Amino acid sequence: MKVRALEAIPFRIPFARSIELSTGRREAVEHLLVRVQTDLGAVGFAECVPRPTLYGETLASAAVVIERTLAPLVVDRELEGAGAGARAVAGIAANRSAKAAVELALFDAWCRELEVPAHRLLGGFTTRVPCCPMLGYGTVEALVAEATALREELGVGTIKFKVGGDAIHDAAVANGLRDALGPEVRLYPDANQRYSAGEALRFLDRSRDADLRWFEEPCPADARGRRQVADRFPARLIGDESCTDSRAAAAELLAGRTAGVSIKVARTAIAESTRIRELCAALGAPLLIGSQGDSAVGAACAAAFAAAAPETVAEAAEVLFWRGLEDDLFTEPLRIDGGDVVLADAPGFGHEIDPDKLAHFRTDS
Repeated sequence: MKVRALEAIPFRIPFARSIELSTGRREAVEHLLVRVQTDLGAVGFAECVPRPTLYGETLASAAVVIERTLAPLVVDRELEGAGAGARAVAGIAANRSAKAAVELALFDAWCRELEVPAHRLLGGFTTRVPCCPMLGYGTVEALVAEATALREELGVGTIKFKVGGDAIHDAAVANGLRDALGPEVRLYPDANQRYSAGEALRFLDRSRDADLRWFEEPCPADARGRRQVADRFPARLIGDESCTDSRAAAAELLAGRTAGVSIKVARTAIAESTRIRELCAALGAPLLIGSQGDSAVGAACAAAFAAAAPETVAEAAEVLFWRGLEDDLFTEPLRIDGGDVVLADAPGFGHEIDPDKLAHFRTDS
């Protein structure tokens, strides 16, 4: 099977209501749908999620790299096994999101040609992935109401919430969520490194009764400040943007600046995500499956990887971001049951792109 064509299609899907995140208020997701076609008729899809403030990629730059630099490396290339995509783009530096999307789209096409679900080829540990919604910034009352509604509607047992502004307010959110949701719900904040070490410790002191499960990226991953927080909150810090590949993850884990890692499949695709997973398994470090702000396309990829191994379903995966959008690109939405995403028993990542929806949301025509 050879790759016949590779393209990057820009799309924009508005949020049902705008959300406040660490990068500011967002009104829509603006990403790329990467589509691969093979000479045997298989079509694979993945999502490129540019994050200019983290990796330097923009929508425009990622599209150019995919179509002008990565496409020549994969078009007319034989798809030989699960690692073919990673090998094809390995020689290109940086461009994490663009390379990951190409690798994932090639893997989807390969699975579809074999008529096997991706989660089975990746390991097949389970078909159900516990999921975790993410709350943006807001008042204590609004976030408690949102979390309570999500708990009742979806049956989720883990909720993530954004912090990193005012430590006193953020601690009030943590305590309010704990009071409203009870002791059985797992709570964890994500500061995206926006606190100083001192403010992170202040937040921890004021939220100590909230029984936080994890604390993701509390402050910049420098040697001194991050260790101060790690020493006060042992075995609970999670690295994300400080652990963008297996080497960075190893450095943070071995230095004691983080206890676990959030894998972003949209950032590290399959090959590098697997290396991070095996590193953490060897070190006994916890793993989360995080979100890049993916639409349902990216969420399906992340859920398939999570389902592959016990280490990646031990904690709830962040595969619900798409629910805040006005719509998705699939003919049938991801299925949620009892707090879990239930994987489709269909080839590849299990879902088909609705051509009418794509025509409506694409921004290049």
